[in-house]
Amino acid sequence: MIPINSSNNAWVQSVVKLHRSAERRKSKQFLVEGTNLVGEAINSKWPLESIGATPSWLGIHRDIIEKCAKACSIRCVEDRVLRSMATTVSPDGVIAIARMQDPLPPAIPTLGILVDALQDPGNLGTLIRSVVATGADGIFLGEGTVDAFHPKVLRSTAGQWFKSPPRDVDLIPWIETCLARGVRIMATRATGKPYWDCDLRQPTLLVLGNEGSGISPAVLEKASDIVSIPMQSGVESLNVAMTGTLLLYEAIRQRKYPAKT
Repeated sequence: MIPINSSNNAWVQSVVKLHRSAERRKSKQFLVEGTNLVGEAINSKWPLESIGATPSWLGIHRDIIEKCAKACSIRCVEDRVLRSMATTVSPDGVIAIARMQDPLPPAIPTLGILVDALQDPGNLGTLIRSVVATGADGIFLGEGTVDAFHPKVLRSTAGQWFKSPPRDVDLIPWIETCLARGVRIMATRATGKPYWDCDLRQPTLLVLGNEGSGISPAVLEKASDIVSIPMQSGVESLNVAMTGTLLLYEAIRQRKYPAKT
């Protein structure tokens, strides 16, 4: 296999275009970067359209190539060309183009997270990891939230993205649907009651807001409860991903180890 040696190659340019959210949505494709993510995509049977890898990577990871050789095209690219394709400073030798799947209607959660205009891709990625780790039903993205297919979101999940892909929802209608189906909407705010005083054993959707402005007033009006993470004086707030993780694990604790009366 002769390596692609020019960044002007048409396929290489098609990969670079996917750095932009608008192009990802238009083409219904997104990037999967690095050995771990590519391996998780393959193990999850997520459809990959093509893979580009350096000669040294191809020589080492024949097992991965054998798993997907029949399902997608594989291209050999020089190291410097792969660096021009990647969104990371030091790519580990492989990058793939994955196909977006048509989403099914979101299922009503027994435990899930809804984010309202969350902006940081690292926070979203960490929340996805926590959703998978706790066995929660999923994470739902309201308007104004960072693109679920952002390369940093995928990297921040350490491969867990493919086990629980985020779902875009129409924020207020989705909340109203969940309320009508008996799901409690728990919004997080500094002035809420301590989260450990809340009953998280019933179907619950945990709402997390924007890193700077928090949850929008329209969403707060729909909330069944307003909860907070108690902190020492002088501490303004916790990282939003840490807040979501604490709430998920408290819900799991209450459900698995209910207090004896």
